Amino acid sequence: MMSYFGVGRSEEKDERKFSDRELTKKMIRYIRPYKKTIFFATLIIIVNTALNIAPPYLMGYVLDLAKTLDKPNSYVILGMLIFTNLLLNFLTWFLGEYLIRVITIKTISKTSRDIRMDMFQKIQRHDFRFFDTHITGKIMSRVMNDTDTLRDTLSFIIQLFGNILLVVSSAGFLFYIDWRLALISLSLTPLLFFIMYIYRKIVRNTMLNWRKTVATVNAAMGESISGIAVSKSFSREKKNLAQFRKINQDNFMASFKRALTFATMWPIINLLQTLVLIAVYVYGQNIIILQHAIEPGILYSFTLYLWRFYFPLTQVANFYSQYQAGLAAMERIFGIMEIESEVKQPTNPIIIPNLKGEIEFQNVDFWYNEDEPVFKNFSLKIKAGTKVALVGHTGAGKTTLASLIARFYEVKGGKILIDGVDLRQLDIPWYRKQVAIVLQDSFLFSGTIKDNIRYGRIYDDPTDEEIYAAVKAVQAIEFIEAFPDGFETDVLERGKRLSTGQRQLITFARALLANPKILILDEATASVDAYTEAMIQDALETIMEGRTSIVIAHRLSTIKNADVIVMIEYGKIVEMGNHEELLKKKGKYYKLYETYFKHQALL
Repeated sequence: MMSYFGVGRSEEKDERKFSDRELTKKMIRYIRPYKKTIFFATLIIIVNTALNIAPPYLMGYVLDLAKTLDKPNSYVILGMLIFTNLLLNFLTWFLGEYLIRVITIKTISKTSRDIRMDMFQKIQRHDFRFFDTHITGKIMSRVMNDTDTLRDTLSFIIQLFGNILLVVSSAGFLFYIDWRLALISLSLTPLLFFIMYIYRKIVRNTMLNWRKTVATVNAAMGESISGIAVSKSFSREKKNLAQFRKINQDNFMASFKRALTFATMWPIINLLQTLVLIAVYVYGQNIIILQHAIEPGILYSFTLYLWRFYFPLTQVANFYSQYQAGLAAMERIFGIMEIESEVKQPTNPIIIPNLKGEIEFQNVDFWYNEDEPVFKNFSLKIKAGTKVALVGHTGAGKTTLASLIARFYEVKGGKILIDGVDLRQLDIPWYRKQVAIVLQDSFLFSGTIKDNIRYGRIYDDPTDEEIYAAVKAVQAIEFIEAFPDGFETDVLERGKRLSTGQRQLITFARALLANPKILILDEATASVDAYTEAMIQDALETIMEGRTSIVIAHRLSTIKNADVIVMIEYGKIVEMGNHEELLKKKGKYYKLYETYFKHQALL
């Protein structure tokens, strides 16, 4: 049964697995820059905890004082106690509910921002092998959803210190009021921690599975929107709906199991708290009525302290489950960040002055899957400034060859020389500036036409005159000026406002503006009609003049003027020469010409 592209594929197999200790160290590394702010928040937490301890005792004293209002100054003392209690409650609200939260949210948001920035930077540096095995929607899920989960965990951890202080101080007051009631109250605490410990691994697994299904839903939704035209053209709406229903159901089940885990855990904890409270009231009433050892107001204070003990205690005990949820998110975040790219910047990168653009493949081996080699012992020399056309049937390895020249992938064996220097020794940012690629799938970013053309020159800020000259050279000026906003026209997402041919012309202008030494055209004219191709043919010659040009095409007009035509079959060169030479040989190129190219010459 057909499914969405990549939905059923596991990209985690190449990702590293981390221990809890390793993940904790990585998390601390991101918190460390804000240690002063966290220290200040800790001081506020200590003060807030001290203020939070007083109100229960005051309330118990007020209740007992209410029995003796006939004594002198009783009303004054009662009023002062009530006012003090209200003031303390306001201060604890301001410090605990407002100030601490503001500081925590700001700090954690900065941490999340730093993690997302590092993820974006790492993703930008990954080679194409990474994107071959990772789905866009799933990457987005890690950058956004998993980072949000980690943010919640970090916030929980910062509040954990205050909860521990409140538990310890409340326990102290419980023993101060009555050690017997305190022992009853604390008797089930070890059982509480044991239950939370048991739930630790369950929560980790359910959270990890839930996160994976969320990523799958994002991937399926993204691809269904991107491929909506194909879906509609084949009337796939109902089939797509059925497939998405299954994916969504998997997410529902994972979400349900996650919710069920927490739904099962909290009733057990609440039951334990209720049992303790019943025991305290039964034994406490016995002490009040029979032994007269404790005042009713103090028992009420004891009850309030008991709630102040158990609520933060459940948060402390829940640390295991919440922390495991954070670890599951961290494992997915750092899993994607720790993947090593095969294409790496050399230790001592080389920059070639006055690059000419000579390219030589020496005994190159390459594969996407080890059991399916694309090239084996492949050799080819391309002289600087020449135009080389790569021809062959689909799957011959033409586009792979262009990707290796651009160093999107690393060769598995042999080497590629650029002006006699191993490509792996060259400075990557510098080298990429020397190479421009125009693909059949012309991708434009959201923004104006001018912004998309300027995208080809990252090393300086091209003038409007240079942009205009590039556009005019590729015959794109007419349709651009036809728009009311001209160069400032917003092309919308992926250039949807422009036709396929118009988008392709913009990519030509972008490549020309980059002024590369090596130009790669991968089926670059496949998306334009014959009339438009005829218009830009001269422009193509202008673009390729004085540059080493690698042309992958199925258009005769693009191929026949090449200095050298290289015919490739199954990763091997079967014929080389110019158009006339290869026709005279009447070999495989001649057969390709007779069956495919010849009719184009009649147009």
